[in-house]
Amino acid sequence: MMSWAAAGGGRGTPARPAPMWQHRLLLLGPSLLRACVAPEIDGIHVDTESCSGLVHDNVTAQRISCATFLGNLQNLSETNAGLDLPRQLRVSVDAGTGWVCPQARCTPPYCGCINITYQGVSRSVADHVVHFADEVVLMDYDRSPQRVYGRALPYLTTADRVSKQVRVGVAISGCTAHASSPCQAESWATRNESELAALMQAAAPMLQRHPSFVGFSVFGPWTTQSQVNPAPASTQWPNATGTWYINHSMIVDSSPATKDA
Repeated sequence: MMSWAAAGGGRGTPARPAPMWQHRLLLLGPSLLRACVAPEIDGIHVDTESCSGLVHDNVTAQRISCATFLGNLQNLSETNAGLDLPRQLRVSVDAGTGWVCPQARCTPPYCGCINITYQGVSRSVADHVVHFADEVVLMDYDRSPQRVYGRALPYLTTADRVSKQVRVGVAISGCTAHASSPCQAESWATRNESELAALMQAAAPMLQRHPSFVGFSVFGPWTTQSQVNPAPASTQWPNATGTWYINHSMIVDSSPATKDA
């Protein structure tokens, strides 16, 4: 997954792999994205969940998978650092808040986390990722600002210490009151743009205590909400609302009839 930065910015629905446009954006949509004709590559985004350190994934398999994952991540970071470029590319990695050992709370059978030894250093997968990446994007979500902060805290604490960056995940559901078939928003996703903005505003003061916090990472089919249930124009969005996931087709497909948005 590549990470993109554009002069105008944008946001959109998640797909894996997917490019990301990074910019502070209020309630702008596909028309803005089509106007951004000259994006530049901002960095490389890694999205793999084969290495977590969680015991339920099989300890032996985890150690093998993590050796490969961390080796590739180290190689990517070192190769990137050695490139002769006008501006350093950023290595950004998706990570789960459950990758932290020991786990303060867990829900069976998803209990138990092992440190992974890599090149003689024994750490949680979370700490390994923070040390090798320039930026960590937390991909676990909640509607409670206190829980959003609590789950991000171990990453923020480590990243503060080693001068790395953290984007904190929040999500919005594609389920709306105007949906063609009955649906219910996921328990971990905000139900509309107004609720998403309120969650960001409530969580931001806690997160901003940490110099490593550089914004949010918004996951979910936001275009559905923006088109049929947009937040009022007066809605207050926090500064640096961060990264919004969008599909490749939203950029490369010129036909509104077939655009996967």
